[in-house]
Amino acid sequence: MGYWKAKDDQFFIQCFHGHLLGFWERENLVRGIEESVQRFGIPMIGLSPVPDEQAMTKHHDNYQASREQIAKEIPRITRLATMLGARCHLKSFPAPAVGGPVITLSVFEAILNDTSHDKVVTRQLIIDTLNETKSLCEEYVRQQRSRLFNPFYWLKALFVMIIRLPFTVVSMSGFDVSKVEDHLISKVFKLVELLAIFYFLIHIGMQRTDILDTIKKLILK
Repeated sequence: MGYWKAKDDQFFIQCFHGHLLGFWERENLVRGIEESVQRFGIPMIGLSPVPDEQAMTKHHDNYQASREQIAKEIPRITRLATMLGARCHLKSFPAPAVGGPVITLSVFEAILNDTSHDKVVTRQLIIDTLNETKSLCEEYVRQQRSRLFNPFYWLKALFVMIIRLPFTVVSMSGFDVSKVEDHLISKVFKLVELLAIFYFLIHIGMQRTDILDTIKKLILK
């Protein structure tokens, strides 16, 4: 499941990139029309007047639909960027002479509403962060692909699932067993590690007293 989920996330990031560029294009168009009304009294696209009210409404509707889509996708792209380790959060400090709170915000949240001091989240910063997220996701997909064909990974996953099965059943009744579960699983893996070391030491012919001393050091470290 990890590989296919990673591939789905990668596809989403690529789609978000395209949606973002389309949103900015529509935003530039609508802003240009609004500025032309303020300056010349008529709506214009570039040097050409907007033909009629219907065309004007269409441009605004397209912009609002694109804005709504971006708003729905921002939580997921922020969550993915954070999970993958991209630098998608920043702190905005006020000017010393002005004062004010330090603002922590997501780069992607600033696409629709840049709440930073002096509007420091530029489009270039957003694209750079998105490219970093995309690169990290590609690396994550490669890791998940290698696990997909690694039988030892699946054996370990099956082993963990069997150990956690009783805790899963108990947690269905409403008890919080996460701390006990993590503690037990770590102890089980420690036991498996010690048994493997013990077998290896016997295999290479080490004496019993030396083996016991080695095991004691591993337990007490």
